[in-house]
Amino acid sequence: MGFAEWRIWHMSSPQGLALVGIWKVCIYQVPRTRVAPFCHSYPFFDSYLPPSFQRVQYLLLLGVILGYLGKVALILALWNVFMAKLSETKNYFLMSGFLCTVASICVFLTVIYTYQAVSSEQGIDFPSSFSMPSRPDSQELGTAPLVASLGATMMFLSGLFSLFQKLP
Repeated sequence: MGFAEWRIWHMSSPQGLALVGIWKVCIYQVPRTRVAPFCHSYPFFDSYLPPSFQRVQYLLLLGVILGYLGKVALILALWNVFMAKLSETKNYFLMSGFLCTVASICVFLTVIYTYQAVSSEQGIDFPSSFSMPSRPDSQELGTAPLVASLGATMMFLSGLFSLFQKLP
């Protein structure tokens, strides 16, 4: 969630590279004047973020919260199996499966929105203090969508296994 590599912007003015993430942007200037990139973080209610970008923030945050609650429900289900309280266990497995499945869908939607933004070359009107153009010369997907897709796939499978769990 905190990776800055959701989108990679290639810029000629100023010459450099920007890693645009869900919560921050990191700028690498060429020639490099610093060893580390210069990063700006942005919270929920920044007015310069487009509505589609704010939706992605909400979806990812919702996915993380639902995934956490799904894992708590799974722990409770496994605890009940260990304590031989099988009457309550099925509900916890169902709750875990539902929450994990919905969480994975939220993360998948985030990846789809990001892919769509890169494909249509959408820009972001960053404040002038960021010293960035509103549109890059070119942009590509970073590694974060791939990592998010792999995580969401595993979360989806975990949810399905919990939903169709057979108790002894």
